[in-house]
Amino acid sequence: MRSLDNPYLDAIRKLPERENDWSARRKLVPKYAWAIPDEEAIREIAKLSPILEMGAGSGYWAYLLTQAGAKVFAYDNFTRKTQKATKTWFPVKRGSFGKVDLHSNKTLLLCWPEYEHYMASECLKRHKGKFVVHVGEENSGCTANPEFHEIVNDNHFFKLKKTIRIPQWDSIYDKVFIYERKQ
Repeated sequence: MRSLDNPYLDAIRKLPERENDWSARRKLVPKYAWAIPDEEAIREIAKLSPILEMGAGSGYWAYLLTQAGAKVFAYDNFTRKTQKATKTWFPVKRGSFGKVDLHSNKTLLLCWPEYEHYMASECLKRHKGKFVVHVGEENSGCTANPEFHEIVNDNHFFKLKKTIRIPQWDSIYDKVFIYERKQ
C-alpha cells in the first residue's frame, strides 16, 4: 500500500520547534484544512466509501480520501467568514445541507462543521446512510452545534464505532469520530 501525498502533514512536521502555534495555524489552515489528517484517519474513513463531504472547503480531505481509493462527493456553501481557502485540492461543488437529500445513503463526512451553526444538525437530520464521520471536537468543543452533538451522542440513534486521534494544533482537541447508525 503506497503512502498518501499529504503536504499538510509534511508542512506541520517541518515547523520549527514551538512554532505549532496560532501564527502557523493562520498560515496553513486556509491552504489545507481546519483539521490535520494523517494516514490512519484517511484510510479508516476511505473504508466507508462512498462519502458525502459537506462543508468541504478547499477539498483537502476529499483529495486525500480519493488517493486512498474512496469515491467522494464534496460540497460547500463557501460562506464561512474566516479562514477562506487559498487553494483548491478537489472539485468542491457549491451546495448546502439540501444536497444531503441527493446523497443520503452515503457516509456523511463533516470536517470541522462551523461552531454553533445549524448546518451540522441539518445534514445529520437529512442523512439516511449507515455512517457519520465527524472531524472536530467533542460536545463542549468548538465544532458543530449542540443539537448535532445531542443526536450523535443519543444512544438511540447512533453508536460511536471508533475514535481516531489525529495531529492537533496547540489548544485544539479534535479527533475523528466514526458513528454507526443503529438499526
